[in-house]
Amino acid sequence: MRQNFIIFILDFFFEIEDISLVSLPALIIAHLGMNLPIITWLLIGFFKHIPPELEEAAHIDGCTSFGAFFRITLPLVTNGVIAVGIIGFLFSWNELMFATTLTGAKTQTAPAEITDFLLYHEVQYGKITAAAVTLIIPALAFVGFAQKHLLKGLTFGAER
Repeated sequence: MRQNFIIFILDFFFEIEDISLVSLPALIIAHLGMNLPIITWLLIGFFKHIPPELEEAAHIDGCTSFGAFFRITLPLVTNGVIAVGIIGFLFSWNELMFATTLTGAKTQTAPAEITDFLLYHEVQYGKITAAAVTLIIPALAFVGFAQKHLLKGLTFGAER
């Protein structure tokens, strides 16, 4: 499985290099291609648990399909959307292989910058540790802020 992923990165790199897009836009495209299928797959489970009768009742009351989605369905799955958003954020935040392959020296992400402390003749453990702790703080703050929604979203639809 891992070997196929590496081959995909090389192929993606050569295609991006042909159109001279090796920078931040290439990394954004790679993260979308990597995370969007997982996020969509997880969100389908949340939307399947919403009874279709709720949207039908909204249509009878005069809502359009768009209005029924935003007024009825989306508020019911808000916790699930937030939980999946956190998962997608953490997948992108911790990703290193695309970040080191597709970015230049000026557009590297923070996890890719940590690899600069791995030198040929030494490993700067103090700097790596300080940078790793600094990188953990935003992710912990984000998850801590949305912890209530994360717990509700991950247990949505569980059998009691």
